[in-house]
Amino acid sequence: MREDLLFFAQVLAGRRLHPPSVRHGPTLCRTRCDLRLGGAGRTARPGERAVRRRERRRRPALAESGPHRPLRRRRSVSPGARERREDRTDMAGTDTTTYAMGNTSGEAVRLDVQDALYAGCTEYLLRAAGLREGMRVLDVGCGTGGVSLAAARIVGPGGQVVGVDMNPEVLKVARRNAAAADIRNVSFEHHVLPDVELPEPVDALVGRLILMHLADPAAVVKELTGLVRPGGLVTFQEINISRARAVPDVPLVTRCREWICAGQREAGSDPDMGERLPHVLRSAGLAAPAVAVAVPTGGAVSTAMTLVAETVRSLLPLIERSGVADGQDVDVETLRGRLSDACAEVRATLYLSELVAAWGRLD
Repeated sequence: MREDLLFFAQVLAGRRLHPPSVRHGPTLCRTRCDLRLGGAGRTARPGERAVRRRERRRRPALAESGPHRPLRRRRSVSPGARERREDRTDMAGTDTTTYAMGNTSGEAVRLDVQDALYAGCTEYLLRAAGLREGMRVLDVGCGTGGVSLAAARIVGPGGQVVGVDMNPEVLKVARRNAAAADIRNVSFEHHVLPDVELPEPVDALVGRLILMHLADPAAVVKELTGLVRPGGLVTFQEINISRARAVPDVPLVTRCREWICAGQREAGSDPDMGERLPHVLRSAGLAAPAVAVAVPTGGAVSTAMTLVAETVRSLLPLIERSGVADGQDVDVETLRGRLSDACAEVRATLYLSELVAAWGRLD
């Protein structure tokens, strides 16, 4: 795992979130003014970059929303990306992300489980934020494509979604998921945040479970807003892991929550980024973001137990390094079964990490 982390630190400059199959609906609640409702691209040669920069300067900005247009060869990059590309001489030591979960086939499977469990909440929050038919959407840190596919269903055949991620392997899974769902208005590209290229400005920028892994999330969001048309939508979804719980209380669920939070902190990630999300968007230039929360739930025999156990598995090296538990304490191979048995014994409902969405419009 340490070799994986060293690899990420040497070669990456941004990530989602990169960023689970019970059919319970989202748990919703309203309180106060927070309105709580309960990556494979080719690297351009230096000469090509100069030509692209001249073309972008000559091309007028898109002023208003409209139906999806075919992709062009000319590509635009987010403001600041050109300067970074010209100034960057060594990627080592410039990592802006700490993706704690690893880059394995097992993690890709865990992401698919997570997508299935959070699918209803995700789509609900995207609609609440204002995603509509006909929009062109950029999904950053798309992972195995759960958010991209939800957005594609919302925008319909008159819209278009582009999902980007730094991990080519999860992009392969995302493409397979899109093909299996017969969703054709979505595509997936390899980009490292915030260096994203698009043929034209989009109507909406979205992302889920990506900002928690960024060293400076507000700066990345601010730069990515340069890819959104004036008046366009910016919305992100993040979790509050410390809110996960079983009712009635199940001590093993509580310990798993503590282990996961410790592992994320050990990696430099924020396990409760959802709480910070409105502040991040305000810092990125969105004046008055609205906020909503949705919570997926599951019983003793649901895949919610699988998600908790597999999240612990992915974080285990970091959990051990943090000192809160060792492999013998966790016993990850039996963890899923023990969680299920403990919840079944008291007929508990598992409330997973609450999913927070915040959104606003660009001036």
